[in-house]
Amino acid sequence: MRPRPAYTLIELLVATASASVLVVGLSAALFVSAKALNVDEGASIARSNGDAQLNRLLTDVGSALRFTERSPTALAFSVPDFTGDDQPETLRYAWSGTPGDPLTRSINGSAALPLVRDVRSLSFAGLEQVVAATDVTVAPDPPWPIVESFASQALSSAGVQVTIAAPLGIVADELLLATVVVRNDRVASLVAPIGWSLLQLEQEDGKVTLGVWWKRATASEPATYQWTWAGNEHALGWILRISNQYAGNPITAFAAANGKSKDPVGPATSSTLDNSLVVRVGGFHDDDITVGAPGLAGHTPVLMQASSNKCSGGCGYRPLKVAGLSGESLFALTAAQEYRTLTVIVAPKQ
Repeated sequence: MRPRPAYTLIELLVATASASVLVVGLSAALFVSAKALNVDEGASIARSNGDAQLNRLLTDVGSALRFTERSPTALAFSVPDFTGDDQPETLRYAWSGTPGDPLTRSINGSAALPLVRDVRSLSFAGLEQVVAATDVTVAPDPPWPIVESFASQALSSAGVQVTIAAPLGIVADELLLATVVVRNDRVASLVAPIGWSLLQLEQEDGKVTLGVWWKRATASEPATYQWTWAGNEHALGWILRISNQYAGNPITAFAAANGKSKDPVGPATSSTLDNSLVVRVGGFHDDDITVGAPGLAGHTPVLMQASSNKCSGGCGYRPLKVAGLSGESLFALTAAQEYRTLTVIVAPKQ
């Protein structure tokens, strides 16, 4: 066996000092030197108590709500209530800076009590970090009505009703705008749920029916709404949830168009108010569409959807920032089909 070389006392001291430097370099920002406690027969107990109290300090600092004092030898800050009075508590940790004096803790201005005795070295300076602030600009809501959410439903087979879920997040007095498209002519039998006001219900050449209704939301809207008709037919429908609209009747104008085309027109209408919302809806025979792409250049698309391959519908909207004509806009089909469209003007909140 090869003998292990011995170490001199000096070498041991150098090695120990090097290890101590590494430990200090990796320690937390708060540092109490090893000499903070006297080394006697109770040293291990004292160190254990010191460690526990320092962990307590760090826990308190970690839950701080607001600092009122920060210096190398003192910290004062508020923390969440722990006395049951629903008010934040104020804690203050302090050391005089004189070796041998204690680290103290006070609560809500009470007398300071020793936390760790015989402290030789202590600094809170490392707990402070300066972070450059970044300006954040939160854009205000636009002045025109806002489409907050929508819900839609398309039948996969012929039926006598379509049930549409309530859009998410409905708030009382918001505008709900519903559109239903049914294959063939169902004008005579298409019935809306109670509480909905009809804007228009028309059909085109016996091939497709388009109905549009509105209502002001209540504080207790149902989870679903159901439209019914006589005789099995394919159908689809959707409901827009619109906020920031006029509190009375928010529909100030609408215009309809019909015919057969690959580019069905969303007709022009006008508004006497700045910052209105233009909503365009369309119902089409068959399913010659690109799903999700209604056309309507310059508009925010809502949907383009079909019920099997029998009928389809689309929707989009845009703000009308200045009172006047809305202009026309074209839906986009992949083949010419019979259609009904409606352009609706929603007035802004006054």
